[in-house]
Amino acid sequence: MNPIQSADYVAILPELVLAGFGLLVMMAEPFFAKGASRKPLGWLAFAGAVAAFLATWYQASSPGHGFFFMVRVDAFSTFFHAVVALVLAACTLASMDYVDRQHIRAGEYY
Repeated sequence: MNPIQSADYVAILPELVLAGFGLLVMMAEPFFAKGASRKPLGWLAFAGAVAAFLATWYQASSPGHGFFFMVRVDAFSTFFHAVVALVLAACTLASMDYVDRQHIRAGEYY
């Protein structure tokens, strides 16, 4: 049986970063008061989007395969990861004031 190499995790690094920051946002939300602003969660989600973009930049330096040829890192996947991270960052920044104005108190929005 072939063990999974640590280099294989680079193939899914942006997804791991986004999942990690998503967990942080979801776990931090209960610590906010009932009527408090959720803007810090938005900034945390924005930091996650920037970190995912940087992970994509790092991932682009090592194209190839991972997880026994189930994941492929090539120019298209790198482009797609970059677009998703940039759109996520833009939507998070654009929606922070909207969430406060509409009194949306759900941390899972981000």
